[in-house]
Amino acid sequence: DALPIYLLAMKCAAMRLGEEFHDLDDVRYLLRYLNISSVCEAVDVVTQYFDESQMLPETKLALEEILGRD
Repeated sequence: DALPIYLLAMKCAAMRLGEEFHDLDDVRYLLRYLNISSVCEAVDVVTQYFDESQMLPETKLALEEILGRD
């Protein structure tokens, strides 16, 4: 099912950080659901749908915080 992969890509490309947003929680859930364990894998998913330049630097930092550095 491609929907969870697409949802992860969208959430990462447009990640909003802050208590009022739930993007980080959604990303954590989708990473677990998709069994993604590295930042590289997560970025590969995003770049299937979006250019890597669309990812904010904060998004990659958030992924590193969740998954650890590759």
